[in-house]
Amino acid sequence: MVVFLLLVFGVVDLGRGVYAYNTITHCAREGVRYAVVHGSGSAAPVGPAANDATLANWVSRYAVGLQASSLTVTSSWPDGNVAGSNASVHVTVRYAFQPVTAFFRTLSLSNHSAGVILR
Repeated sequence: MVVFLLLVFGVVDLGRGVYAYNTITHCAREGVRYAVVHGSGSAAPVGPAANDATLANWVSRYAVGLQASSLTVTSSWPDGNVAGSNASVHVTVRYAFQPVTAFFRTLSLSNHSAGVILR
């Protein structure tokens, strides 16, 4: 019975881990999309500029089912802090995944996405 329960909880943890990884992948893509549309020096009417705080707030909307306190969003503009044409942006989303079963340690899931402003 104990082995069966460990197997069941292990499968549940595997499913939760795949869901968390898929979600942070989607979050990274949405973060880049926001950054490409708004740029690092954006002003109204487009909305707030894409900095780490704004991106973290935007990305947290897509992190359904994940603990916001375990989610970290960072952005970088390799071409400098510009919002002009052909400027690239990189967004990295990290999540500390805590399995239900006590035998497994916390896993650090990470995904990276990049985009270019084309205007």
